[in-house]
Order: sequence, then structure tokens, then C-alpha cells
Amino acid sequence: MRLKTAPYNNKPFALDYPSWLATQPEPLYSSEQVYQIEKAWFNQGYDSFALMQQAAWQISQYIIKHAQSARASNQTPFEVAFRQSSTLSATIWAGLGNNGGDGWLIAYYLSQFGWHVKVIDVGHIDVTDSSDAARARALATQQDIKVIDFDTLTEDSLALYCSWTHYHIDALFGIGLDRPPKDTFATAIKAFNQIVKQTGALAVSVDIPSGVVASTGQVFDSCAIQADITLCLVAAKLGLVIKDGVNYCGQVVHLPLIPLIPVIDSQQVINPSAWQVSQPLPMLP
Repeated sequence: MRLKTAPYNNKPFALDYPSWLATQPEPLYSSEQVYQIEKAWFNQGYDSFALMQQAAWQISQYIIKHAQSARASNQTPFEVAFRQSSTLSATIWAGLGNNGGDGWLIAYYLSQFGWHVKVIDVGHIDVTDSSDAARARALATQQDIKVIDFDTLTEDSLALYCSWTHYHIDALFGIGLDRPPKDTFATAIKAFNQIVKQTGALAVSVDIPSGVVASTGQVFDSCAIQADITLCLVAAKLGLVIKDGVNYCGQVVHLPLIPLIPVIDSQQVINPSAWQVSQPLPMLP
């Protein structure tokens, strides 16, 4: 079989691709299953911080390429900002845990590529901790990255700091969230959405939009990041394709990072929670 060369949904696709793959359903996983997949990977001797670095590196590369493509095509909601600024910029909203650690490393890598980077520190990771997130924060703060304590910001100062940000990167919550965001984090989510709407910047979520429950797609009290792009790590999350999650994730881009088939823990294959059947691609006989 050969795939048609004409664009499909305004996007070209490759030739000589096995026809049976065009109709293959996509496995969807719950949070617990993703943790099992990662645990199985680490049990094979792989390092957790190395996986965090790999995730942040791939996310950084995607954002850089996305910006280059948007600049070249002038098809971006912030064309004027692109043309008037010689340096691309990103503001990372960093929370706690591994998702926050991803955010700090994304800041680190983007700054190495000459981007103007700011981190809005919402989670206040304990730098004396031995966690991967603390290692990521320590590494990032060695760079010339402006760190802003979210608790010190007013609505006016936030608007000032973010007026020329091209990308806002949501690294507040990961897949462990199963309850409503509260206090500072709820305020940060609302501030993130507001500043993106005001400035026309692009909102990119790491793994899942903060506030969306990865296993169920539920959003509590409409408190979740409204992402333009979600860069989904390791495995596709069930919550991105059901319930409220569909309305918050924007375009979902999968960055698998590690092999999933077979992923075996205690000699048992980790089966998906569900399968998503995609629309078959048109083919030539």
C-alpha cells in the first residue's frame, strides 16, 4: 500500500507506510499505569533523572522548532511580537514534583539556545532535597534565568514581566493530580490563562494541562490550564480524550520517550485502560 501524496486535513504525510498502521487504535493509559510503565523502565536500570532530562530536552526541541516554523510562515497568534523581537522568549510556570522539575530543565535548555527565559516559581521546590526536581532546579538556576516568586506578583507586575513572552509553559501539575487545585496553585492557573488571553501568547502544557485529571479527564470548578498544545510524555493519557480534558488540551503531541511494547513489570504486561480509534488515512489500492 502507498499513502496518497495529496495533503490530508491540510497536512502532508509520508509514502510507503504500512497500510495496517493507518487504522491501528492508540492505547490510552491511566496515571497509575503510566507510573507502572516508568517503574518498569527504572527497574531495568535506567535513571529517573535521565528520563526527566530527556523529557525536557524533547519538549525544548519541539518548542524551538515550532517557533521557527511559526516565524517562517507568519501563521501565529503573536506575529507582531515575533517580528519585533529578535530573541524568542518563554515563561515557565514551575510547580512541585517531576512536572515542576521538567519545567526547570526546559528553562535550562531553552536558555542554552539563546532564548530569553523566565521562571515563575509557584511550587518553591526545596533545593536541599535530593529529589530529581530539586536537581533540576539547581541546574537551571546556574544559568542566567530570571526567577520570579509567584507569591510576590501583582496583576500589573505579571503583565509587565510577561508582555513580550512568546510561549507560556505550564509545568505546574503532572498526572498525579486527583483533586481541585487550591490556594496558590488555583490562583496561578487563573493568572496563567488570563495573561495568555491578554497577550496572545501560546500556552504549552507539559504532559497534561494542569488541573485536568489524567485518568478521568475531569476538571474541578473550571480550574485548569487552557492549553494550545499539550506535549504528552511517555504514554497517551486517557484524560486527554474524554470528558473535560478534550476542551483543555488543545493540540496533543505525543513524545513517547521510552518503549511501551512490551513493557513488563513483575512478568505482567501493562495493558491500556482503553483504546482510541483514529480516522483511517485515505489510501491508494
